[in-house]
Amino acid sequence: MDEDHKLAGGTAGIWHAFNITSDKIAGVGGWSNEELSRFLKTGVVPGKAYAGGPTAETVMNRLQHLSDDDIQAIVAYLRDVPAQPGDEKQPRFSWGNAAAADGDAGTEGMTQGSGTATGDDLYRSLCSTCHGANGGGSSDGSYPSLTRNSTPGAATPADVVMTILEGVKAGDVAGRQSMAAFGGWLDDGQVAALANYVTVRFGIPTSASPRPMYARCGQERQPARRS
Repeated sequence: MDEDHKLAGGTAGIWHAFNITSDKIAGVGGWSNEELSRFLKTGVVPGKAYAGGPTAETVMNRLQHLSDDDIQAIVAYLRDVPAQPGDEKQPRFSWGNAAAADGDAGTEGMTQGSGTATGDDLYRSLCSTCHGANGGGSSDGSYPSLTRNSTPGAATPADVVMTILEGVKAGDVAGRQSMAAFGGWLDDGQVAALANYVTVRFGIPTSASPRPMYARCGQERQPARRS
């Protein structure tokens, strides 16, 4: 571990691990102790983050089973790690039009807005039933809002791409539903279009990439197979 950049984030395979130092913009310095505890125990903090990828599986298989004292000890440790700034201009969770999303939480209407036609169509057909036409998620929180969410609000679209490809294994922790993986039947262009649409519309617009992140990481997928 690079002690000069301890817990400042990095890659975990193709997934991107976020900065979890106490920096108020790049890290979790803008989170309360209760929010950090809740995230570690459930993987869900509405308005800030929803665990995906290896983090969601760690919550499901390990962290949810820890005692409250153990969770609080981890939070205390994170508070002691020196803050590590990044290139972010504002916190990851602060991006997105929360007011618009809250207005249709749980609805299944047509997606409105700009973005590429292909991305719009894919979002409407694959995502809007669960996440809402305006990205507000479900009213009971079982399906996450895409606005005020650290994944679309990240400086890199890597985790948005990987979530589309691999889905989310949530294990019904805190009532959260798992998400299907679309990597087996969307082609590369469709993955890129959907990832760009989600990041531009619900997260940080400048993070969108014209090609899927896994291609830029040197791990080009084989064409999707359809039965």
